[in-house]
Amino acid sequence: MKPQFWILPLVVGSIPSCTPVAHPTPFKIDVDQGLLDEARTKAKLYRPSVDLLDGTSETWYEGPPASNMTALAKYWAEEYDWLKIQDQLNSNHSHYKATVSAGFGYQEPVPLHFVHEKSTRPNAIPLLLLHGWPSTHMEWLPALDYLTSPDPDDAEAVAFDVIVPDLPGFGFSPAATHEGFGPRQAGAALTNLMQLLGYETFGIISTDAGWWVALWMAADYPDRVVGHFTDFYFAQPNATDIERFGNGQTSDAENDYISTVLAFQNVVGAYMSIQSQGPLKLGQALTDSPVGYAGWIWHHLQFSSDGYHYSFEEVITRTMMLWLPGAYGNLRTYLEWLKPENIDFPKSDVATGVSQWQSINGPFPELALMLNTPAEWIERVSNLTFLVTRPFGGHFPVELHPEIYAQDVQEFFGSLID
Repeated sequence: MKPQFWILPLVVGSIPSCTPVAHPTPFKIDVDQGLLDEARTKAKLYRPSVDLLDGTSETWYEGPPASNMTALAKYWAEEYDWLKIQDQLNSNHSHYKATVSAGFGYQEPVPLHFVHEKSTRPNAIPLLLLHGWPSTHMEWLPALDYLTSPDPDDAEAVAFDVIVPDLPGFGFSPAATHEGFGPRQAGAALTNLMQLLGYETFGIISTDAGWWVALWMAADYPDRVVGHFTDFYFAQPNATDIERFGNGQTSDAENDYISTVLAFQNVVGAYMSIQSQGPLKLGQALTDSPVGYAGWIWHHLQFSSDGYHYSFEEVITRTMMLWLPGAYGNLRTYLEWLKPENIDFPKSDVATGVSQWQSINGPFPELALMLNTPAEWIERVSNLTFLVTRPFGGHFPVELHPEIYAQDVQEFFGSLID
């Protein structure tokens, strides 16, 4: 990469968790042509796997079939145009970079890339949008206009100033340089960013890995987080839940959710274990093979996106945003995020809204209700004040249904305004 991977100043000593250390400056995406040429060359040289002859490989349960991967590699080598995507990103959104501190034991500076778009409406609510894996700030882009510029005929519609970062190791935010940068440290760094931008209080939208960060922010900064909206609430069943489930004492909603969680773990959840236990060895392989990384990501998209068929361009662009900085940094998020101390979330009183999106149109029916967490389980940690369930949308609903998604966000935050 070019200058977006800036040299960081050293920070000496312990830094309070809310002390900004550098001012934001405009940022232009400018990927080195050498990296683009490397990706294209490796796509030309891609060697596909060999499918089983009985049709098993065509089911996608084990990963993308060889024919799909061969076609993807051919498109990448002959047609894919990153510079078009780069121009769209630079032209359509306001990009910035800043360096902040984290605290909570992490003393290294944290460089961040983010999009910052302000609403033209007065009293807009500052809103921090936190993506997951395998995503970047780009996951939220389809909804930004709906959030910053609501229907002009609806004077009461809630509007937002949006701040959309790449988490460290994703997109154009360099990865953490030392161990110990988990979701709590990320939350402190992002709270610093909001302070740096002049926002003393703000709302949060989260999904996937960003949900971990948001839960810690709600616990650590309850006076600053006015509300937390998420489309992802992955509450694990505890020992009592499993015992009740075995004894037939759980509700229908609990039964559906527990069954789906178990199916996820048994059918497709191995990627979480690999990324949390061996991110370096996996990162070495996937950084060396951008097409291989695309296959790793494509499988995740396929089983979780409610039957939506991503185009080659969409799969490759998503991969590029994670491959350009090197796969290791974003894969290693799972190692830090899944440490026992980082999944032991404190109880929070911050108002929480949850939208649940099903994958009933997806290829794996056993995963259709994966994110339909029972309300009483959510309430074990969060102050649930808003819940909506939709029989479509999958794991990336803001990309597929941005207008509906934004309406849910507006309704939730509108309910918090006196």
